[in-house]
Parts: sequence; C-alpha cells; structure tokens
Amino acid sequence: MAEIKLHPICVLLDYCQKKKFRLPTYTFVGRTGPGHDTIFTIRVSWNSIHVDGEGKNKKSAKYDATEKMICLMKGINHQINYNDSAVHFPTTSIHKPEEILIHEDMPESQSEANSSVNSSVNSVRKLKKLCNKYKMISPVYEESNADSNNNFTVRCIVNNIIEEATASSKNKAKKICAKQMIHHLNDLKLIHDYRLSATNIIPKVFNSPKDFHISSKPILQTTMSSSSQLSMENTLKSFIEQQLQFNNHLLDLMTKQNEKLNDIKSIVKSLSEHQVRIQKLEQHNALNSKRMADLTEQYKIMSNELQALKQSLVSTSSVS
Repeated sequence: MAEIKLHPICVLLDYCQKKKFRLPTYTFVGRTGPGHDTIFTIRVSWNSIHVDGEGKNKKSAKYDATEKMICLMKGINHQINYNDSAVHFPTTSIHKPEEILIHEDMPESQSEANSSVNSSVNSVRKLKKLCNKYKMISPVYEESNADSNNNFTVRCIVNNIIEEATASSKNKAKKICAKQMIHHLNDLKLIHDYRLSATNIIPKVFNSPKDFHISSKPILQTTMSSSSQLSMENTLKSFIEQQLQFNNHLLDLMTKQNEKLNDIKSIVKSLSEHQVRIQKLEQHNALNSKRMADLTEQYKIMSNELQALKQSLVSTSSVS
C-alpha cells in the first residue's frame, strides 16, 4: 500500500485551527533570475516568525516555505504529526526589532479581504490605545500609491516594529495593518509577562544548532533577550537620535544668530563712523557761522564808514 504524504499547508492550517492559534500568512517577496529560469520567493509568517521558501512557481515556493516552517517548529510544547515525524510548535517567539522582516502582502481574494476588514473595525483606534497604555510611540502609517492591480499598501511602524498590509483601499489596508500590529505587540507582551514570572523558565526554541538551518541556509534567527530591555534600548536610541537632531538644530540656530550679530556689529560700526562725520560737519558749520557773523559785522562797519565819507564829500562840494 502506497504511503500517503500529508500536504504541509493543510497540516499547518489544521493544527492552528484546532488549537485556535492565529493562522499563518503568506506573502510574495519577489522573483529572481531570467524568464526561463525564474525563482519565486514566498514568505510564511506565524507569531512573528518569518520563513522564506523558493520554487519555480508561487505554489511550489509556498509549499517549500511551509515545510521549512514546520521543520523549524520542533522542540517546544505542542506536537503535530507530519509524515510520521512529530513536530513541536511554540506558542510564542521573540525577535529583536532589527531582525523583524519587512514584507509585501500577496493579493488575496475579495471574500478574504472583506472578512479581514470586518474583523479589523476600530483596530486603528485600539492600536493607538495600546501604545498609549504601554507608553510607546504612537503608530506611524506610511501609504503607497496604487499598484497595477489598484491595490494599496500601508506600512505601520511602532518602536522599530514594522507591519504591512495590502488591500483594495488605503482605509482597509490601514485597518488590516493595525490589526496585525496589535497581534504582534500582544505576542511580545505575553512573552514579556512570561519571562517576568519567577516560577517559569524560558524553554529553548530549538533542539540543536542544526535546527537553525535548512539545507545549510540560515532562514531564522531568534533571541530570548528580555522585551523590557529591548524596549528600553529602543527608547534610549530614539531619545539619543532626537537629542542629536535637537543639538544640530540648536547649532544651526546659533550659527545664524552669530551671523546676524556680526551684521548688527557691522551696522553699529558704520553708524558710529557716520556719527563722527556728522559731529565734524556740525563743528565746521559752527565755525563757518562764526566767520559769517564776523564778516557781517565788518560789512556793517565799512558801510557806516562809507556813508560818513559820502556825507563829507557832499559837504565839501557845497562849501566850494
């Protein structure tokens, strides 16, 4: 009797549904190579874990990514049988912010998109409240223009954590993106609360170092550092960057102020020189006025003498 091989996608979806876990999502990363030898890359994401698969088409790449995801989920808590191999699934995982991958969502069917949007009502508001509650930076949304399929992509950024979603409108994509970010932040919070418990010990994610690789190719890096420490580091880094920006801005202002001060000094110096010239002109005018008064007085004296001389001449003429 032929051996029945289970399809990995069916196995993964069935397990998540039975355990009421968040379902894995598949995103199209891109294609490489010439047209006759194109390699497609599909990314499967589950609880902040991202794994890439490759294939000659999207279907085979999706199959490859799912198999790698199942292989990586060995060794913790929950078991699932896949082709006579017991596979363990962790309920949560944690990553450094710089290890979280940015991806683009694959086009989804209209019914899937509608159901996602309906379940994401007020997700934008809920995300903002969640950030305020834990004193995180408010979410930042980056929107892109419509692609060839008239789909819009929105990126949500919170404390260096990035989530993306694609939908037929910016509003739908924003709501879906916010909901994904809420799930992501809740996952990190659960791990943080678990690590703070004095009676719990963080289990190992992998059984051995070889579990970090598939076909000698690294496809996942995890870290079990504290969420609170990561948050503090991110906050400190953000504060330092803001302080540097403020210092640079202050330096620019001081430079401009110095330039203006030099201009004012130059104007004051010029005004002082003009004031000295005005004083000299005033002194010169005063001297000229005095000379003019002396000349006027001399003119009067000479006029009187001339008048007396005329009268004397007239008298002399009369006598003669």
